Amino acid sequence: MIDVKDIQSALEEYLSERDDLYIVAVDVRTGNLISITIDSDHDSISLDTITSLSHYIEERFDRDVEDYELTVTSAGLTSPLRLPRQYRKYIGEPIIATLRNGGIEKGTLVAADEEGFEMEVIRMEKREGDKRRKGYPTPLHLTYDEVKSVVYDLKF
Repeated sequence: MIDVKDIQSALEEYLSERDDLYIVAVDVRTGNLISITIDSDHDSISLDTITSLSHYIEERFDRDVEDYELTVTSAGLTSPLRLPRQYRKYIGEPIIATLRNGGIEKGTLVAADEEGFEMEVIRMEKREGDKRRKGYPTPLHLTYDEVKSVVYDLKF
């Protein structure tokens, strides 16, 4: 079976010349089913980049020596955010956080660091001088351990 570390090493070599691209996930399952997900700090990833990366990996791992199936994808808008670097890409954008305690929070991503992220959510409350409850922006800080998944809130 092909070692995930060998794949990761080849990917790091390929991406060393592209500061804007990074590895999101590398998975090698039974039967040498290799799945690679990459992302970019700025733009979407072109099909040419995906194809080039696929060829690069295929050149380094000979199918005649050990057969494998290779899938290379980019992290799409509907994919959960996995790395702090991905969170930073979506600052200022609407997100949906599914919490480990079963709750769901919707809001705007405000900040992200290595420990967690902050989002601005709307909380309905009645403040002094209000005749009825109103929606007020409220900061919410979450650690990555507190969330099950976070996705971009795609609106049409």
